[in-house]
Amino acid sequence: MVRTLLNRKKDIMLVIRNLGAILQGLGIVTVIPILLTYFYRDEMIYIQYFLFPGVITFIIGSLMKKVRSDVSMQIRHAMMVSSLAWLISALVGSIPFMFIAKLSFVNSYFESMSAFSGTGLTMFGKIYSVETLPKILLFWRSFEQWVGGIGIILVAMIVLIRPGVAAARLYIAEGRGERIKPSLPSTVKVIWKIYFFYTILGILLFFIVGMPLFDSINHCMTGLGTGGMSLYNDSIAHYHSFPIEIVAVFLMILGAINFSVHYRAIFKRRFKELFGDVQFKALFMIGFFVIIIIGFDLISKYGIIEGLRNAFFQGFSAITCCGFSTANLAEWGEIAKSSLIILMIIGGGAGSTAGAIKLVRIALILTVLKNHIKKSLLPNSTVMPVKM
Repeated sequence: MVRTLLNRKKDIMLVIRNLGAILQGLGIVTVIPILLTYFYRDEMIYIQYFLFPGVITFIIGSLMKKVRSDVSMQIRHAMMVSSLAWLISALVGSIPFMFIAKLSFVNSYFESMSAFSGTGLTMFGKIYSVETLPKILLFWRSFEQWVGGIGIILVAMIVLIRPGVAAARLYIAEGRGERIKPSLPSTVKVIWKIYFFYTILGILLFFIVGMPLFDSINHCMTGLGTGGMSLYNDSIAHYHSFPIEIVAVFLMILGAINFSVHYRAIFKRRFKELFGDVQFKALFMIGFFVIIIIGFDLISKYGIIEGLRNAFFQGFSAITCCGFSTANLAEWGEIAKSSLIILMIIGGGAGSTAGAIKLVRIALILTVLKNHIKKSLLPNSTVMPVKM
């Protein structure tokens, strides 16, 4: 009994210590929107709603990090740290929504959690118009999706968490199993480099095709992070621009591809591996197949060109789990809406910013099913190698 209590105490202390490092990272993240007030001086009145939560979170994290524990990190500890980190991140992130947008605690927490987790559901719409919000809060909402896309633990890991067993366990607990480099710190740095590169690229592309700079920054973060929240109630449809839609789809697809595939294609110049990746192929094969079905269902409503255009955008928005839209989906037929639901369930690639079941699992299921059918048609003594 006494030994059990002592072990639990040590477990709790270990969780507190590692959670402290993540809270330090969260504190730094929370004060970053303050930089926006340099360009929008009239919004300096909102600084306190980011400064105080950020500083307090960082101080609490620093105190928690000083807690000693002689227990080595196990997966169960890492899962607890990861779960608490996401819950606390949404809690801290909800404070600006409560005091600036005047939302209730539940609505604010919902908005913050939806942004951090990349879910994309929002409390803003006809009742609370997102277009009336100050720019600093809009940026924070988009920034939450950008940070959440790569993971709050990876934010802390880049500067605050020392490499070792604990860092490796936390990395796995956040749903990442790939190792781009032999060492974990190198892997994390490469992921961040790729993420920053695509962020800058996305901002430039949006700006080049006519989107205002502030809009470009926000929509790039929400598109690449596959959160999909927009600065406007009608989302990307606000711009009535096909080039903007193409850039948005491009960023959504980038966000839905495994980071290790990006690394091999960009840093190693092995572009053949990009087109040979099972998840990359599945993304386009499944995506285009379902998009064609949606397109045929929409032709009677929009015509051939507009029908395929709407099917293309909404289809890739669904399979990447982003949620940008250019049409009123409530007016669509049952076939089109059901097809979008299927794409949302499938989702993007494992090790990407996208959610859902993941393409690799769908590809595995289809491969096993195909091999099972083949084997049933062959003699019992036949040996079939399984390849992905």
